[in-house]
Amino acid sequence: MKRLLFTKVGFLLSSVMLMTFPLQTFAAYNVSLSDGTSGLLNYSLNPGESKSDKFTVANLGDEALTVHVYAADGTKSSQGTFALTNLESEQRTIGKWIHLEKEFIELQPKEKVEVPFTVTAPETITPGTYSGGIATESVVSVAAATSSAPVFATKARLVTKLFVNVPGEKNHKPEWLDFAYNNLSGNNNFTLKFKNSGNTYVIAESKIEIFGFPNAQASDFEISDDMPESLKNEKIKNKYDYTIRFNNIEMIQQNDEQITSYWKMKPLFGSYTAKATVVFYEYDVITGQKINPQTATKEISFMIIDFNIILLTLLLLALAGSTLGAHKIYRHAQRKNSDTYVVQSGETLVNIAKAKNISWKTLAKVNKLKAPYELTSNQKILVPRSEKKKS
Repeated sequence: MKRLLFTKVGFLLSSVMLMTFPLQTFAAYNVSLSDGTSGLLNYSLNPGESKSDKFTVANLGDEALTVHVYAADGTKSSQGTFALTNLESEQRTIGKWIHLEKEFIELQPKEKVEVPFTVTAPETITPGTYSGGIATESVVSVAAATSSAPVFATKARLVTKLFVNVPGEKNHKPEWLDFAYNNLSGNNNFTLKFKNSGNTYVIAESKIEIFGFPNAQASDFEISDDMPESLKNEKIKNKYDYTIRFNNIEMIQQNDEQITSYWKMKPLFGSYTAKATVVFYEYDVITGQKINPQTATKEISFMIIDFNIILLTLLLLALAGSTLGAHKIYRHAQRKNSDTYVVQSGETLVNIAKAKNISWKTLAKVNKLKAPYELTSNQKILVPRSEKKKS
């Protein structure tokens, strides 16, 4: 019974996924390299030298498909991660250096095909690390779970990174150009701008720690061994909330890189300092390791002010001011429209108010009297003429 219930729930969730994401990209094939791994190729080539290699494309599906294979230069995605240029873009390095023996591959279900290629470093190339890769793209058909659902064409793209190191004098020169804070549509974001002015391939890792008032003092995140576990976990979470991390920022030589990330916290107001720490690594093509770390820090201060709150405060102050002003004008007019009365022996504020047919509270306010509202003989007070209200 339970198994039947789980099956029905699974079918329902699958149907919802297909209706919600009918055009999601997926790959019906995979790419593996000659050593059985996938995703990364590293070569060291002297100017004019060539290297031949191959990779395997396997059709994982039950239908025949066509795969387009092409080389492209390395570039960056909008998140600062590695990507390849489009086929239509002008290829300047790796995209020009690779010769593929097959450009279009027809694959039957479960079939595997080897694709040989050769990469040649130009005679005039200067020392440095160059990035690019080989892209494979296919167009496949996806049918929904029900027969009445439409069929969608979906393009899947797999990327194999390829690095070429041309030996020579290294110039590892990452630069940190800018660190800025902005508030866009109520979202707090930080931007880091870098430049790789050298000839190495640079990978950077960064974190931004935010401190200030309210709720972000350094002491708020301090952890001691004698703390209860629940309190430790709370402090770790709080520190995470006030920390932004950028991992694996890849920087191609002679390129500018700009990375922007939003701070998930949205305080209405506050005064803060953001401390950014960046570690720049050289990517070693031969070993595939990050080496020669260089650490740099920058700090910026910023204010957060919710202008909606300011506007509301100003409106409330204006309302309070206008109310107070109207009250003062009213009292002034009331005092001006009053007669002077001399208090007789034994008279009280209440006696006089009753005799004059006015409220004793009004009489007290006009004369600015305070509790216990005592009067003395021969004291002069003002009595409004127009007051009709009885106490």
